[in-house]
Amino acid sequence: MNVLSCRVFSLPGHYCVYGDPNPVPCPEGTYNNATGQDDVLDCIDCTRGMYCEGTGNTLPDGMY
Repeated sequence: MNVLSCRVFSLPGHYCVYGDPNPVPCPEGTYNNATGQDDVLDCIDCTRGMYCEGTGNTLPDGMY
């Protein structure tokens, strides 16, 4: 995967770092349900009352 395809095809739960062809999973406590994200800030903090366990979440995992 090249840098351009990372931005275009990065999977939900991931984002691309400029210059790196490999998608990076969103950190624990966040999620992202869109494709083609290019910044860790595109990972959304887990919704209040919900939890996001592990990395690369596409939606919150469940309620507390």
